[in-house]
This record gives sequence, structure tokens and C-alpha cells, in this order.
Amino acid sequence: MEKQFVAFKIGKSFYCIDIMEVQEVIREISITSVPNFPSFVEGVMNLRGRIIPLLSIDKRLAEIDNTKSTRDTANNDKFSIKSGKINHLKLIIVKIETITIGLLVDALDKILTADDNQVQNAEGIGKFTDHLMIGGILQVGEEFYTVLTPKFILEKEETRLLTEKLKQ
Repeated sequence: MEKQFVAFKIGKSFYCIDIMEVQEVIREISITSVPNFPSFVEGVMNLRGRIIPLLSIDKRLAEIDNTKSTRDTANNDKFSIKSGKINHLKLIIVKIETITIGLLVDALDKILTADDNQVQNAEGIGKFTDHLMIGGILQVGEEFYTVLTPKFILEKEETRLLTEKLKQ
């Protein structure tokens, strides 16, 4: 079966998410930093009256693998996130169980079209690949995209904690 994917870039790596799991894409973000959230939550934003936590996929993957960020550390100040309007990052809105979240990405790439059988199992070919949020690897031309599965980005307990914090 043919599927479409929203492709994006974080650091030097390419990722994609099944378009059916994406609610919307936002190109300009106003972010508010918040204390006492997990390290991979950069802040929150108001999206048409709803408070949405904004997650750094880069930091989430680094936390899962217990490594450093994959972003170029020489340019790390460019990626430090402070409250206010942010133009250099883009946002992909997805829903995980009962919570809507924003995934911060460096650049939107394109919409990819691929058959299910083109998504290769990623097991054993690199870091993070044994985590459920990695749905596989998709090769399009010369580029390799890591396919993310949004429903596994957060653990159940993290989803519960974020939901509680947003109600406060």
C-alpha cells in the first residue's frame, strides 16, 4: 500500500512521519519556556487556545540512547531555545494518546511517497533502532530517512505526567 510521509531534518539527519499521523505543520513558532518539565520538552505554545508541549526529537533520541545531541555542537547556541518567536525551527503537530504535542525540527524537507515494503526494518543497523519510536528506514534516492512512530515518542508515564503538568 502506498503511503505519504512528512520528511524533515534535525541536525544532519533526515527523518519522516506517516502523513496520516501529522495534524499540521507550523513554520513560525512562539515558544514559552517552562520549568520542571522533562529535559526534551523545550517549552509550550498556545495553539488556537490549547497549550501544546514542544518536544526536541534530537534530545529525546539522545536521552533514549544516553548520548549527546546529534546537532553540531559548534553551533549549539544557534539551537538553544528561549521564550519568544522562533523562526529557525519548524513544528510538526501530532497526537499521542490524549495529548497533542509539537515536534521541533530544523527544516521541513518534502512529502515522500513510498510503498509499505520500501520501509526497511532498522534493527541492528544503528543507534536508537531498538526503540519502538523508530519504525524503520526509508531510502529515497540517495537519502536515508529514519521513520518515526509518534505514538511511541513518549512513554505512558511521560504522557500522563505531561498531561498533569499542562492542567496545572
